[in-house]
Amino acid sequence: MRVESTEKIWLSQYPDEIPARLHYEQKNLAQLFEEAVQKDPKKSAIYFLGKKMTFSQLHQDSLKLSSYLIELGLKRGDRVAIMLPNCPQAVISFYAVLLAGGVVVQTNPLYTERELEYQLNDSEATMIIALDLLYPRVVKMKALTRIKHVVITSIQDYLPFPKNIIYPFIQRKQQKISVDVSHTETTHKNKARSHHLYSRLSPISQKHNLSIYSAQAAEDKRGCESYGDYSFI
Repeated sequence: MRVESTEKIWLSQYPDEIPARLHYEQKNLAQLFEEAVQKDPKKSAIYFLGKKMTFSQLHQDSLKLSSYLIELGLKRGDRVAIMLPNCPQAVISFYAVLLAGGVVVQTNPLYTERELEYQLNDSEATMIIALDLLYPRVVKMKALTRIKHVVITSIQDYLPFPKNIIYPFIQRKQQKISVDVSHTETTHKNKARSHHLYSRLSPISQKHNLSIYSAQAAEDKRGCESYGDYSFI
């Protein structure tokens, strides 16, 4: 007869300095990010094709985008799809959504239109942040899903000089693709080539207290979860 025991016999083999259990503070990812910024503001957070971004710079750009998303109507618990490859904007967008109390919907840039439509409807996303090359595919989703706002960025925006100047020519030559996105009430794109999409956005308004959004997100686990195929967590 087999006797099942719930006793964790291996704990008796632990050295004295190793606890049997670990206790973590109840903090969401946005709060942990802000603590990391305060601890090492000048430490490099992102390396991207020769360009470095410190935690302080990442934090500032995340706050600016977060404020912008709130101005577009993002509310606590709203889903925001992020359809970006590995680039600084992907990290900025991720933390911007969390700082605003939203829920990140990580969306594979390789999705077909059918897969993208399913993902957006299933997650009930109301905004999407995507690469300019994906715009022809993304813009069709506005009529098929709950998407109200499309925020577009480009790989070129965060490339160091002179790569940011050369990139458009290489893109046209290698990929045979050139996308022209017009800024409208529901499509948001930086027209100035010399400025980053997020860094040109208006500073945080007095009426948007992002620390409050983060605190509210801590009370609602939806504010710090990630929905989709992959996650930065």
